[in-house]
Amino acid sequence: NGAHDFLIEHGIVPDYACGLDPVYENPYRLKNAQTVYLVASQCKPAVFDSLEGHQVVLWHAMLNEDLSFFRGQCPIWGGSTSGLRAITLFYAFGIREMYLYGYDASFVGDKRRANGDTAPDNTFSTECAGRIFRTCP
Repeated sequence: NGAHDFLIEHGIVPDYACGLDPVYENPYRLKNAQTVYLVASQCKPAVFDSLEGHQVVLWHAMLNEDLSFFRGQCPIWGGSTSGLRAITLFYAFGIREMYLYGYDASFVGDKRRANGDTAPDNTFSTECAGRIFRTCP
């Protein structure tokens, strides 16, 4: 959700933006014609209204084991955040090469990257390509 506008503000136009959270009404303020907006059916109607005229793909988030609710539609399993669910969603689309930016649990110093909140005590670091990345479980 928040990664979309952050990326655009920094000159990166995402190919896709994935919305899962049923709380937000307008998570994408910097909409553009290139991005495909993948919006879960549990999102508020205001999200869909705000994306009128843009490329929108509706999908269903699997929340429990009762498949009867979906009436033959294919729900998407995955994590509890839009970022984690996007991985499963893209895999279902047949996408196997993914470059993922802007996950909620990323930290710069002692601050949460997405909103500047203080990092919790249970963070850990990992090294990749000579860089250190800090996150939480």
